Amino acid sequence: MAVDPDQRFETAEEWLLLLEQGERRSLNMRPKPLLEREPLKVWRTVALLSLLLNLALLVVALH
Repeated sequence: MAVDPDQRFETAEEWLLLLEQGERRSLNMRPKPLLEREPLKVWRTVALLSLLLNLALLVVALH
């Protein structure tokens, strides 16, 4: 279907093999945990929650 002949499959078997490999690959892959995907966002959130908790404790301690 590709316009460029170099990007086309030479045989139907080649196309089917690629489809089968993709099907197996998608079943075995699990999404990475958020800490591995977005470590900066995780640590910023932890820092923000810690700051808010410390401020709340400070307000309670001063009253």
